[in-house]
Amino acid sequence: MVIKMNKESITQIAKVAAIAIVGAIIGLILALMFPPAMNESTHGLQEFKLIYYPINMALAFSSLFLLTSLLHLYLKDYMETHARFILGLVIFLLFLSFQAIFSIPLLHMLLGFSSIKMGPFSIVPAFFETIALAIFLYLSTENVS
Repeated sequence: MVIKMNKESITQIAKVAAIAIVGAIIGLILALMFPPAMNESTHGLQEFKLIYYPINMALAFSSLFLLTSLLHLYLKDYMETHARFILGLVIFLLFLSFQAIFSIPLLHMLLGFSSIKMGPFSIVPAFFETIALAIFLYLSTENVS
């Protein structure tokens, strides 16, 4: 089975990839500019922090850039149509953006929590994700019954 793609499809894929890559690069740059603190209590975790911290930062910023792009698209659509479903998608994406922001390890460190230790930020992302999924499920089943 051969999948043929037109020039427009390839351009759209390239744009999405570029947004994700720019976000990842910014995350990596910030991870290198603000490395996690190393001390005696993190002796066995140094490798973890040095490897997974930059990866986590890259993924977090990549997600944040993609979510920002999605929010822009759906806000524009909502302003044109005022459709309730699109408003629900905007709210859903907004909560996912909050989840992405609170998942950024640098934010944890700047607010005094280790990127390894459990803190209040281990609960906040799951909370926002749950709210967003509840909104999405509500909107998906609203017109069914």
